[in-house]
Amino acid sequence: MTKYQYKRFLKYVQKKNLIEEELKEIGEQYRSLIRESMDAIWFSTIEGKIVDANEAAAKLLGVPLTTLIGTSILDFYVDPLDRLKFQEKVEKEGSIKGYEISLKNIKGQQLFCLFTSSIWKDKKGKIIGYRGIVHDITKRKKMGDSLKRSEEKYRELVEYANSIIAKLDEHGRVLSMNEYGLNFFGYSKEELFGKIWQKIGIPALDSTGKNLENLIFDIFSDIDKHAVNINENIKKNGERCWIYWTNRPIKNEKGELKGVFCVGSDITERILSENRIRELNETLSILNKILRHDILNDLTIVANSLDMINTPDDFYKCKALNALDKSISLIEMIKELEHAVTTDDKLKYCPLREIINQIIVNYPEVEFKVSGDCIVYSDDAIFSVFHNLIRNAIIHGKSDRIDIDISNKENICEVRVADYGTGIPDHIKDRVFEEGYSHGDSRNTGLGLYISKKVIERYGGSILLEDNEPKGAVFILTLAAHI
Repeated sequence: MTKYQYKRFLKYVQKKNLIEEELKEIGEQYRSLIRESMDAIWFSTIEGKIVDANEAAAKLLGVPLTTLIGTSILDFYVDPLDRLKFQEKVEKEGSIKGYEISLKNIKGQQLFCLFTSSIWKDKKGKIIGYRGIVHDITKRKKMGDSLKRSEEKYRELVEYANSIIAKLDEHGRVLSMNEYGLNFFGYSKEELFGKIWQKIGIPALDSTGKNLENLIFDIFSDIDKHAVNINENIKKNGERCWIYWTNRPIKNEKGELKGVFCVGSDITERILSENRIRELNETLSILNKILRHDILNDLTIVANSLDMINTPDDFYKCKALNALDKSISLIEMIKELEHAVTTDDKLKYCPLREIINQIIVNYPEVEFKVSGDCIVYSDDAIFSVFHNLIRNAIIHGKSDRIDIDISNKENICEVRVADYGTGIPDHIKDRVFEEGYSHGDSRNTGLGLYISKKVIERYGGSILLEDNEPKGAVFILTLAAHI
């Protein structure tokens, strides 16, 4: 070997050693990537023997790495035939990506995985196995299945709910409506979806004369104000119906209103019943006005005429006058009964002591002791309650002394009206609040306590009767107190 040849040989060796070092370094980096990968990586022969793998693969399959190497990958397939399908596909295409397959760990728990794999050849180009990256999607798959089941349950709930469930977009167009709603309004999906609800489902004027032309616009302008809305709607056949709507906003990620989710309940029968009751109340009010005005005036004239008759026999004259007084009292009671059960007055805060003081000034001959005070939620009918109790104690109970105690106990107002008269016999105590029941020599219409009970119950309160000591009766009223 000449000196020149030797130099060339030495240069070749140095270059070879450098390349080998670089290859060694690259190999080490490659092995490091495999070891540190969070995804499972393994090399397997055509027969399925695992010849190399990383810790992530051992962790995925639930066995130590030293045990895994040399094990057949077929032991970890849920269905071994799936590996044959995998082999055919990868050998045909050379490589595959995102190939879903079902494996199982050493405990038999199913694993859902995505394969990214390629064929593994020797120096002669012969296929000797496969190398692949295995990504575990079990959690994602289960979450997806759970979400799918939840969506199915939601769809079932929506479809089979006995309520109208609908979605409108920001322009008021119908995006969806459940089967119940479609059947209720008489539309098919093709007829309704995409149509503007204001034009197809809401009349311009409801049956009370209220203008509804801008209802959807008003709802979208202030969704909080219209979170609950009762309005008249119209069906495909033109039939009117009243719906109680609950509306919730649908917003995008920027918080912009993109639609409304609506749940509606048919309350047509309730509204019609309320209207019928209102009409009956108006009729009752007219009848009572006739009683109080025309008939009461005639009875007063008769009473005055009887009083002017000069006769030595006053027995029949007094009997007639008593009957007239009873009839006049009955008419006044009917007025109070109407006020008790049909009043449209709005409830307000009323100071009880002030009301009671206005009543007791009419009875100067009776000794009153009033203590405490309380503000309750009521209306003017509360006046008739205390007037009845006080009048009954004086006229029927023959009491010349009445104690009225007003106290506030945990936001409950308790009023005790105690007299010292003849009291109420035990055998009629359970009947004193019955309609038309009266007792004793001075019996009257039997409506006073019945009306009082109805009024107190309308306020959400109660009224009870007890004995007073040493004699007399105590009426105990409970009402919600103003906090």
